[in-house]
Amino acid sequence: MQNNADNALAPTPDHRRRMTTLLGLLASEDAQETLAKRFERPQLAYELACAWFDDVYVPSERYMDGLKGDLSPEAAETFRDAFDPVEIAAMERFHRFFELRIDMLSPALLASRRIPIDDRWQSLMKDAGYLLEDLGGAKDLQRRLAESEDLAGFRIR
Repeated sequence: MQNNADNALAPTPDHRRRMTTLLGLLASEDAQETLAKRFERPQLAYELACAWFDDVYVPSERYMDGLKGDLSPEAAETFRDAFDPVEIAAMERFHRFFELRIDMLSPALLASRRIPIDDRWQSLMKDAGYLLEDLGGAKDLQRRLAESEDLAGFRIR
């Protein structure tokens, strides 16, 4: 178990970079097709959703498989400090939209760890692209992806 001194030395995540990277993956058909070489596309969609709920959108009160019993108000505040109020409001709207899309899925489908690549997913991809633009992260992400050997050539909508 870590003590408070160890926690104080832990680096603060770069929330903006993590957010723009995930949104870029959510918004990019090319990125998802390339990553689908390792996962089937519905499985990849599930993993991207897990990344949003479980890791990247820190203020979320749920994991993909249930409520967050370990939600840290301090971590959520640190996350919010990385963005301006307009960006926070845009992320909250996207999060609610994402939650509604997940809630529309049957328990059996979620248990299979797959999200269908249908009109609902395509709509989510489009909204992720809009949020990425709102955060001003599209150009920075395109630059980072172009510099990456693994993800070179990806286009964000």
